[in-house]
Amino acid sequence: DVVFSLGNLGPIWPVVPQVTLFMHPYFMYPMGPVRQLLRPSERLIIGLQRLLFGWSVRRAVAILPQTPVAAERLVSIYGVSADRLRVIAPAVTMDGVDNRQTSRAMEQTMRVQSQGRIRLLMLSRYYPHKNFEWVVKVAATLKERGDNRFVFFVTIAADQHPRAKALLATIENEGLEDSVINLGP
Repeated sequence: DVVFSLGNLGPIWPVVPQVTLFMHPYFMYPMGPVRQLLRPSERLIIGLQRLLFGWSVRRAVAILPQTPVAAERLVSIYGVSADRLRVIAPAVTMDGVDNRQTSRAMEQTMRVQSQGRIRLLMLSRYYPHKNFEWVVKVAATLKERGDNRFVFFVTIAADQHPRAKALLATIENEGLEDSVINLGP
């Protein structure tokens, strides 16, 4: 028997060997400027999760980070020995969706919406550390300069985070719908 923890956190005192999939960016880097983007409840939850992760990872027989950089951070921050690390690259899937059909539909939408402009796709749900706000700032600056060469595509939903809803409203309120196009989640 083995406990395979897919969500970063495993048991603190496992009774069988434990393998932990590691993928949480807040566990790898100091909170720094991202801290101010988070609600107090999010900061508390992340702080507690980091503490629990530090305890549980000590007893895991293997930790599976998704990148070599994450593996290095696990060694330097949590003291994980390199022989317990196995880098496993992430896979992007959409359960229950025909990915080829979704991809073709997204590509067609982007082609039609961009009308020959340079397309930039930010493929992610909304997380504060992804800093989607920079897209709006860049698009607004380009619009002010009369530079219409670029179109930004995002893939967020208003219900993913309170700031996601505010970001979508900013795009509309600043008249940037032709420069920042939300393809949805």
